[in-house]
Amino acid sequence: MLEATILENLGDAVVALGPDWRIVYLNGKAERRFAVRAQDVLGASVWDRIPALSGTDFEAAARTVMRERSPLRTTLGSADGGRCEVRLFTIEAGAIAAVWSDIFDSQKEALMLRGELERQGLMLVELAHRVANNFQDIAARLRLQARSLTDPEAREVCLQLADSVHCMALVQRRFYLDPAQSGERDLGQYIEALCADLRKGVLPQEVALEIRSCPDIRVSSDAATLLGMMIAELVTNSAKHAWGPHAEGRISVTLRRDRALIDVEIADDGRGFDCRPRGGRAAPGVGLGLLERQIARLGGKMTASRARNGATVHLRFPETSAARGPDTSAHH
Repeated sequence: MLEATILENLGDAVVALGPDWRIVYLNGKAERRFAVRAQDVLGASVWDRIPALSGTDFEAAARTVMRERSPLRTTLGSADGGRCEVRLFTIEAGAIAAVWSDIFDSQKEALMLRGELERQGLMLVELAHRVANNFQDIAARLRLQARSLTDPEAREVCLQLADSVHCMALVQRRFYLDPAQSGERDLGQYIEALCADLRKGVLPQEVALEIRSCPDIRVSSDAATLLGMMIAELVTNSAKHAWGPHAEGRISVTLRRDRALIDVEIADDGRGFDCRPRGGRAAPGVGLGLLERQIARLGGKMTASRARNGATVHLRFPETSAARGPDTSAHH
């Protein structure tokens, strides 16, 4: 009873044949494979009841095992155009058993896997697109709400939130435009692509955005997302506060290696800001304390300085930390 239960639950088709080639056992998988019912074929000749096996390589192999009483393993074609492995061996009372195991065609498997990956990639891009659109909708609602506020400070906070959510939308859309890089990213390429999006979606025509990149800096996806948010926030902040309406200006984003550290510099030639991280008014439209906490998740530090014309922010962090990804405990 136990042996029969085990055989019935195997994923392979099993047939046992007596010395006179009569079928003495077949499991449910074999019934389905050969389109027969056990009650109709038990005790009958295998060559008569399953004629598809007669005159084939299987028959030759089965007769060899029956005659020589030694196990044999062979690969045969299957009815669906695939391949299967057949193992034949002797059992009690002079009988033999045959076990059919499907071999999934490696080329077909690779094509199916590639198709599934492409499908998942398209789904991921579609999901990112919808999330980005939701962010854009929230940003629009915040700006609309800001118009109805009479308190200047409340209106400014609402507009700052709208800018932050808009940055989230840009980072989200840029991050998943290439799902093949979802595990690790070239930071220079990512920043260049993000800045191209910022030129289109944030900066007025009068403000130029320059990028100086550094090749072969690989960071985790989470680190790229975090840095992208910080860069987008700082560039947006400069665009909004560094110059007056319709004034010409320049923002630069520079990525460089400094020994074991990565340095991202965001600079503008505008009116500058109060660089004190605590006490007094910090950079308009962006909280330096928040940026400090964000870069701390990469084990790094932020410095802000004011030159004769403009302001400069440095985001410095160990390259090893960026490869591992942000420290989630530092987020709190």
